[in-house]
Order: sequence, then C-alpha cells, then structure tokens
Amino acid sequence: MYREKTTIIRCAKRIIGILCFICVFLSLYNSAVPDATGAPIIIDNTDSGFSKVGGWTTYSCVSGVCYGSNYLVTGAGTGSKKATWTFQINAPGKYEVYAHWVSKSDRASNAPYTVKNNTTTLGTVLVDQRANGGQFNLLGTYTLEAGTLQVILTDNANGRVVADATQIVLHVNQAPNGLIDTPTGDVTINVGDTVSFTGTGNDSDNNLPLSYSWNFGDPAIADSTLEDPGLVQFNNEGTFTVTLTVTDSLGLPDPTPAQVTINVVSNILSPFIIIIDNTDSGFSKVGSWTTYSCTSSNCFGRNYLVTGAGDGSKKAVWIFQIDVPGEYEVSALWASKSTRAPNAPYTISNNNTTLGTVLVDQRVNGGQFNLLGTYMLEAGTLEVVLTNKASGQVVADAVQISTSQPWPTGWINATPAEMGMDEAKLAEARDYALNKG
Repeated sequence: MYREKTTIIRCAKRIIGILCFICVFLSLYNSAVPDATGAPIIIDNTDSGFSKVGGWTTYSCVSGVCYGSNYLVTGAGTGSKKATWTFQINAPGKYEVYAHWVSKSDRASNAPYTVKNNTTTLGTVLVDQRANGGQFNLLGTYTLEAGTLQVILTDNANGRVVADATQIVLHVNQAPNGLIDTPTGDVTINVGDTVSFTGTGNDSDNNLPLSYSWNFGDPAIADSTLEDPGLVQFNNEGTFTVTLTVTDSLGLPDPTPAQVTINVVSNILSPFIIIIDNTDSGFSKVGSWTTYSCTSSNCFGRNYLVTGAGDGSKKAVWIFQIDVPGEYEVSALWASKSTRAPNAPYTISNNNTTLGTVLVDQRVNGGQFNLLGTYMLEAGTLEVVLTNKASGQVVADAVQISTSQPWPTGWINATPAEMGMDEAKLAEARDYALNKG
C-alpha cells in the first residue's frame, strides 16, 4: 500500500514537472512569434530565441541604455564569433527588423547584421554602434515567408561589437484606395448612350501591381478588369450603381469601393421639343387680337390669333423655362395667307438679353414650324415676342424650341403646368414631335 502511494506521488510530480516545462516552453516560443496586430516581438540576449558562438563578455545594465538586465560584447575579429536571434514566422508578410545596442566610442562603426529568412539571405546591414544606443534602430523592412527569421551579428568589424536585443514588427497591410476619375459624379443618360469610365488606385504599402474590378450594375454588361474600361453602352432603362474595387498584390481589397450612379432613361422626345401654343399658359398677349378657329392643318391646335399692321404696340409673347443650358433651335408656326405680313418681327430674348429679331414672311410656309434661328441659351427664361410692327396682318399661333440634347430628366415626368401647356397640348406636342418632327 505504501509503495503504491509512493508511485502515485512520483507520477504526479513528473506530470507537474512536464506541464511546467510545456508552459515555460510555450511562453518562450509564443514570445518570439509575431501576431497579426503588428505588436513588436523582442528577443533579448537572455531569451531562448538567442544563441551565440565564441567568447562574448557579459556586461550588466547600469545606466539604462541597454535592453533587459545585461548585454554582450566582443572585440573586432574575423567573423567567427556570432550572435543569433531566431524568430518563428507563422504569417508571411512584410516585417520591420530592428536592433538595440549600447553605444560607446570604442564600438564598431560597421557592425554587420545579416538577415535570413529560412535559408535565404535577404541582406547585410552595417551599423555604427558608436551612436544611437539605448533604442531600437531600423535595419530594414523585409517580405518574409513562413518559417524562421534569423538576425546574425558577427565580430567581422573594426571595433567592439555589442549583442543586446533585436525586435521585429509585422507590417500590417493597409488596404488600397480606388477612385473613379470619370464620370466625376452621378449622370443621367438615354437608353443606348455610352459613358466613359476611367479609374485610378493607390496603395500606401506599395503592394503592387494593383488589380481592378469594375461592376456596371447591369447584368447585361460584362465586368471589366481594366483600370480604364473606356466607353460602356447602357441599353436598359433603370438606375445602375457602378462599382470599382481595387485589390493589392497581397489580395487585400479596398473595403469601401468607389461608386457612381448611372440613371438610364427613355428619351421621350428626340430631339427634345417644347411647344407653346397661343392657348397655353406660357403664352400672353398685349392689345386686341382676333381669334380664328382652325379649319384645316394650316394652324397648330384649336385656333390662332390675328391682328392688323400697326406700330408694335400689340404683342404676342411666348415664355419658355430653360432648365438645361445649351444650344436650342427656335421655330414659329403660322397660318399663311396672301394678306399676311412679309415682315412679321419675332424678337428672341434669354433672361432679358435680346439675342436678335427675325423678320418672316407669313404669306407662305404656313402650317409648319419654320426655323427662326439657333441660339446658345443659359438656364432661365426664353422669351419670343411677336409685334404688329409690320406691313400686313400678323399671325400668333405656336412657337417651338428644340435641342439635340437628351430630354432633361426633370421634365420626363413633368406636369403640363411645369411645361407651360395644358394636358392635351402636351400630348399633342409630343405626338407632333414624334410623328412630324
């Protein structure tokens, strides 16, 4: 019975000893393994990750300029004396490697630190240990594979060499940033139109080359991997979000891809046409005008107005709202007759600025829109004024403006009041533009 208890006690002690050893080993091992947060990992000359070859003298830290409790020193030599710090690299990536020493005037000006990843030498850095003591000094930034990283310091130098501590820091990869250069913002186009797309990407870590992925929001349009896809045609009506995602060479994508919205609409009128008749709200008159009903296709709408030759005091005014600046054609329609004026004066003004006066012969070309001129208009109002300062009867019927620009998005679902027409007139104007324009 006594012998069994003794055996159990011995086994328990052995188990406890083994567990303690494992804990100490894991603690030392994990201390030399960088984590993904970029926290620095340090191996001192007293840690298990450090080893040395040859005779090195130990000096205690008395001034606080070394790392830990002590450091090692050896004299100039042939390189046979070595100090090695070994780190375990579990996560491949970029690492910054630093060295710490105690500076003094008799130190080497060319202490050689060699950096090796597994069996590959990445470079040797010569440092001046006479200066910059008591701090971690950057030896370099290296792209490492999983395995081991060794920092080796030898005595192949022109003065005394100090082996104290080395440190590595995982360089946490920063995501790249993608930009859509064109278009510079959301755009509205007509079905079948094209938009030019260009983009750029940048990466603060310089993990190149960058890759590009464009998604145009419409399943009918193929994605692009070009930095600048160029012209892309949209053949379906709708609202599409175009996304550019830039990814670095390590596979890290931009977490907030650049986006732009493309609104694709049906072009109701092409060219864009607005007609104001003498019965619409956008029309007004000064003085007495006689109303005549339309009895043939010689006029527009239900009727038209006529006044005799005079001094210009009688006026007919058509006012258009111009939401989109650009080039517009202005045309007028009248009911022709032999008694009409050969010099009926139409004056065109944009925001109270007179653009010109056009004299037309209303004896001919009736029942159609006749071009008065083409004008560059600013947003605001367009005013067309016809007076009776002429040598015959003057007819006020309808005036039309048109442009090759797409139908403005805000007017596609506009009410007749917003267009300056009643509902029937708006439908009639559209029908005229589509079937006669």
